Amino acid sequence: MLHRRSFFLAAATLAPAFVSQSAQAQGAAISAIRVDVAPLARRGWSGPTLAAFERALQGALRSAFAGRMSPAGPTLVVRIDSVALAAYAGADAVAGRGIGGGGGASQNDSIDGELLLVGSGNAVLSRKPLLAVLPSFTSASWRSPDGEVRRVTALASAYAEWARRALG
Repeated sequence: MLHRRSFFLAAATLAPAFVSQSAQAQGAAISAIRVDVAPLARRGWSGPTLAAFERALQGALRSAFAGRMSPAGPTLVVRIDSVALAAYAGADAVAGRGIGGGGGASQNDSIDGELLLVGSGNAVLSRKPLLAVLPSFTSASWRSPDGEVRRVTALASAYAEWARRALG
């Protein structure tokens, strides 16, 4: 019984320190933003679509966090684990059924990753998984010659906005 009581007293003592560190990381200024698309490259993404996505995400994140940049803050590392584009963008819009109007296949594009606030010595201060989903027809039709690039650019913008919200 004494051991369990000691454990709870120790946990209660440490909890405020953990919460305050997490809260500090939540609203902290950011000194730099780094985008990590290595998981996408390992999955076979390459070429102009990956390059366009990486540039778009970097720019969207800089814009979303412009008011929080400070040389004293941690680095925001945005690791992207997967990007999924629906095979037939615009199917619901063409059929006049609206969002979620039919078919067994997903009509959504999505981006999944993790937001990491990294402090000195590469210490991870905070990590948050983040998934952003957009209806595929909102940014470009599958018939458009630059449709794929426009769709990943729209996903990058949505992800950056959700990242700003997620990190306070």
